[in-house]
Amino acid sequence: MLVYKFGPHPIPGSHVFALTELSYGFVNLKPVVPGQTVPHVHVHVLPRRAGDFPKNDEVYDAIDRESVQYDKAAAAREPPAVGTDAAAPTAAGEKLDLDRERVVRTHAEMAEEAAALRALLAAAAVEDGK
Repeated sequence: MLVYKFGPHPIPGSHVFALTELSYGFVNLKPVVPGQTVPHVHVHVLPRRAGDFPKNDEVYDAIDRESVQYDKAAAAREPPAVGTDAAAPTAAGEKLDLDRERVVRTHAEMAEEAAALRALLAAAAVEDGK
C-alpha cells in the first residue's frame, strides 16, 4: 500500500483524496480545527477562471475586501470560533471542552470519507471539462 508522510505521521494512500505532482490532500484523524499540531507549510489555493478579473492582480483587492467583511462579522460574534481554545468560556461563563466530542476515527471511516471526496473532485473536474 502506498504511504505518504506528513511530518512524522504516515498517511495511508486510502486516506488521500487529491494528488498532484507537488501536493496531496488527506482526511484528518480527529477533524475540527485543533491548531497546527504538525509542522507544515500552509497554502491558500485560489480557484480561478480565465477572465474572472479584467486585470489579473484585482483578485488581491477582492480578497482584501472580503477579508475586511469577514473580520467585521467574526468580531461581532461571541464566543470565539471553535478550535481557538480547548476550554472556551460560553456567554454564561461555563467552560466547554471542545475536544470531548472529537473522537479518533477508524481507518475505514477515513478511507470512506477520502473516497467520497475523490468522487466529488472527479465530478468537479468533469464539470470543468478536464
